[in-house]
Amino acid sequence: MAAKPLVAVLDACVLFPFTLRDTLLRAAADDLLQVRWSGEILDEMERSLVVAGTMPAAKAARLRTLMEEHFPEARIEGFGPLIRKMRNHPKDRHVVAAAVKCKAQIIVTSNLEHFGAVPAGIEAVSPDTFLAGFFKVDPDGVVDLLRRQAADLDRPPMTLGERVDRLARSVPVFSRRVRAHRLTGRSGGVEVVKRLATTSTVVARKPQDSNAVNAAGEWRPAMDHVGIEVHKRESRLCILNLEGGVAEARISTTRERFRVREIQAVFRVG
Repeated sequence: MAAKPLVAVLDACVLFPFTLRDTLLRAAADDLLQVRWSGEILDEMERSLVVAGTMPAAKAARLRTLMEEHFPEARIEGFGPLIRKMRNHPKDRHVVAAAVKCKAQIIVTSNLEHFGAVPAGIEAVSPDTFLAGFFKVDPDGVVDLLRRQAADLDRPPMTLGERVDRLARSVPVFSRRVRAHRLTGRSGGVEVVKRLATTSTVVARKPQDSNAVNAAGEWRPAMDHVGIEVHKRESRLCILNLEGGVAEARISTTRERFRVREIQAVFRVG
């Protein structure tokens, strides 16, 4: 019998950003996790969306209703007596008490400083760490989820790359790993992916200290892969470095061929 997905309480702060909320809820709909929240958490989410001007009150209330309808098992009740026993920040003790009540293993929050003392068996993690963990286990499955997520959006239409860029605002490490995974060609999505020159001819070079590095004999390979992602309006050139980071530049797509000098200028190479 397959193990049940882990139980995660989603704090109000991770339910506020649209792209992050949508990604987490889609992961739950795909049975990657079991989401949990309390009435207090949803109250805070709804209030924050209205106060920030993100949604009018009626739309925020409708969002809450839809979440409760799609995930009826998510609501946690009966944890009130546990709140006073919690030892984390007073403002978020209700979140930890709810997690204890539903036997959650994880609290997903962007406000980790309020969760410094949680009971054994519960771990508070950032959404970046949480999603990066899922990605490590099943990278192709996560990319497929993001691809379907992008395909469902039509106001405005959005590519997978644009969706990942939006996510980077809330979960930069996760987004960087998704980009790197796509760039290496293990899950497709780029039109051109190829090996660069051998490590003996491609080296890391920082203009300000290149002489010192050269003298010390510490030249290292600068990059492993390069990819071009082509779209109608704008295309993207990406270079994956050894640390897993991706340097990228966006180039307006025209009928003309890409100009080598433009690309060199963006990355200061050549």
